[in-house]
Amino acid sequence: MKSFEYHGEDPSAVLEPGQLSAAKSRPVPSIAMSPGTRKALWALRIFVVLLAILVTYTLIVQLIQ
Repeated sequence: MKSFEYHGEDPSAVLEPGQLSAAKSRPVPSIAMSPGTRKALWALRIFVVLLAILVTYTLIVQLIQ
C-alpha cells in the first residue's frame, strides 16, 4: 500500500502530468452575478481605463516639459 504525503494546496505535487494538463484544459464556468454586481464591475472597468488614460497623458506631458 502506498503512503501519501500532504502537499498542501499544490495539485501538481500529487497529480501525474497527464492528469494535471487535463485538469487545466477544462474551462471554468462563469459565475452567476446579480445585475448590480455586473454594473459595479463594468463601472470598475471603465474607471480603470479612464485612470490609465489619465496616467498616460500625465506621463507624456511630463516627458515633453
